[in-house]
Amino acid sequence: MNLEILKAEDVSPGTTLNSYLRETLHLTGTKKMCYEGGCGSCIVTVEETIDNVTRIFAVNSVSSSR
Repeated sequence: MNLEILKAEDVSPGTTLNSYLRETLHLTGTKKMCYEGGCGSCIVTVEETIDNVTRIFAVNSVSSSR
């Protein structure tokens, strides 16, 4: 999180990334406006490095897909 590795533990499968960021970590910079992801205010970036290859994804933080 913010350039630090974060391991989320004991998180309910129905918890959205947006809720986790705002309610658990108290990071309120990520917004939730339309609750659908259409307006773009909830988009966060996720970085993943595997075998020295780094990929960056734009993620809808209000989606609760499992």
